[in-house]
Amino acid sequence: MREGLSIRGLSTAASIWATSAIGITIGLGFYAVAIAAAVLTILVMSLLRPVERLLPHQSVVHLTLVFPRDKAPAPEELRTQARAHGYEVVDWAFHLANGSGQFECQLVLQGKGDPDPMALVSALASTDAVVEFKLSPSRI
Repeated sequence: MREGLSIRGLSTAASIWATSAIGITIGLGFYAVAIAAAVLTILVMSLLRPVERLLPHQSVVHLTLVFPRDKAPAPEELRTQARAHGYEVVDWAFHLANGSGQFECQLVLQGKGDPDPMALVSALASTDAVVEFKLSPSRI
C-alpha cells in the first residue's frame, strides 16, 4: 500500500508472489526447483529482516483515551504528553458520551524511528484521570 512517500506491506506482497510462483512450479511438477525456491525465499526473507529494521521508518500509534467529563485535559496538554514520549499528534477526534458523562479522545500519533509505546502505556496507566485507554501501534 502506498501512503504518500511510504510503502507498506512490500515484504508481504513479495512473499505472496513468491508463494504463488512456488505453487505454480509444484503444479508443473518441478519439485526440486520448488523446494530450492522455497528455501531461497525463506533465507532471503529471514536475512533481510534486520536490514529492513535499519531503514528509516515511522511509527504510527492509534490511541483512544477516555476521561471523566470534568477531568478531560486540554488538547495542548495531550500534545505535550505525546511529545514527551517521542510522538507528534497528526490527527484527532473527540467524542462526548451524553449518558455516561465520559469524554473520549481518539489520537493518531506519529514518531520517528521506534519510540517505546510501553513508556506511553505506563504513563497513561499511572494517571488517575484516565478511565480507559486503547493503544494500537503500527509501523509505516
